[in-house]
Amino acid sequence: MNDIEAIFPVTREVFDALGVYVQCHQFRLLGTTNVNILEQTITQLARMNYAANLAFHHTEPECWLELENYRYSPTRSVMIDLANMLPHYNRARALEAVQLINESCGPLKTADDQILLGSLEERLTAPKDRVGLLA
Repeated sequence: MNDIEAIFPVTREVFDALGVYVQCHQFRLLGTTNVNILEQTITQLARMNYAANLAFHHTEPECWLELENYRYSPTRSVMIDLANMLPHYNRARALEAVQLINESCGPLKTADDQILLGSLEERLTAPKDRVGLLA
């Protein structure tokens, strides 16, 4: 698989659903209860995917247009979740979403992006799972 094939779009719904889950466990996952940090974190994940797709699929707007002006909104996302219009994430599904976002950007991640993804992935990995990974 080449780098172009490794870059693929992730839908807004994934970012919104991940944001709702992170909001429910915000202090444990982000180390703060500051809503601005939550908004910035999810928006950064979406921009990461947007930038990667724009760079490699610039002639295919269906790959990046949906996320062009995306900004995570906790209120909007929670309302969409309450209306059952978003998939409900548990810890395992949230971890899968973070791994999908990581994979979707291929090699096009900055050092800050990699730190953010690594931190979220580590915090979403259950303690017993971490022990299994270390063995």
